[in-house]
Amino acid sequence: MLESEKDFEQYLSDLDFDDQPCPRHRNQLEQQLRQAFAEKTSAAAGADLLPAIKSARFLRLAAAAVIMIGLIGGLFWLTSQSSQPAYAVADTIAAMRKVATLHVIGQFQQAGKIEWWMQIDLATSELEKLWVASLEPDNPIVKVSTPEMTFSYNRQTNVAVVGRPDQTLKQLTLRFDKFFEQVVNEALQNGSIEIKPQDKNFVLKIQTQSSQRQYEFVVDRQTKLPIRMTCIKSPPQTDSTQSPSPADILKSLDRIYYNQTPPDGLFQIPPGATIVEEEYFEVP
Repeated sequence: MLESEKDFEQYLSDLDFDDQPCPRHRNQLEQQLRQAFAEKTSAAAGADLLPAIKSARFLRLAAAAVIMIGLIGGLFWLTSQSSQPAYAVADTIAAMRKVATLHVIGQFQQAGKIEWWMQIDLATSELEKLWVASLEPDNPIVKVSTPEMTFSYNRQTNVAVVGRPDQTLKQLTLRFDKFFEQVVNEALQNGSIEIKPQDKNFVLKIQTQSSQRQYEFVVDRQTKLPIRMTCIKSPPQTDSTQSPSPADILKSLDRIYYNQTPPDGLFQIPPGATIVEEEYFEVP
């Protein structure tokens, strides 16, 4: 080994190499290197060291520094792009699992604007009571499902058609809390979740590849609960003998309220209504 190379390695051994690459550390390293050359070299020795700077050991150190800087950059990208969305979405799901009452006003492709109330049993996470009403002027029908009975009430004729208590109406209704969780799980498996912070809210743009849908949820920053939802993109409807699910024909949820007290008598047949009992209650 040349004497100049030995001297150069001695200079390097005197330096304190930190294994945490950052801008401050790189500046300190450069200052130490310049100081080492200034203190321990002469003009002649400096000339002899120029070839040694290009030695394999120095190049290996430089290459290692570049690789470490690249790794740090990659880790920062993974943190900002992956863990941040997962953390925010997890907060929203946790908050929604504590909701006992949902009051939603939304729009569907064919049925138009609809309002519904849901009461959820937090112990079982099951839908306990349901009230659904069309807000379109040409549709006066209200449908109600409780553990005691299921009935359809016509606000124009004041007639209530009462059937047996069953789960039919509940199964056909959009459980928004479960719907949000399902969309998130689909996106995490095969899709994307993008978060855009706002002053009082943040927006979740959720893309699902399997169902070819794209949603935008506006989430309250303080409560972590969604307050609006829009279906930006949905797959085209195809002719099928199977009835589409509510999610297939949903356009938007314009207003979402949580833990409100339902109006008195909401889940009961209105007083004075004509009651017609049916052995088989059909939900159109």
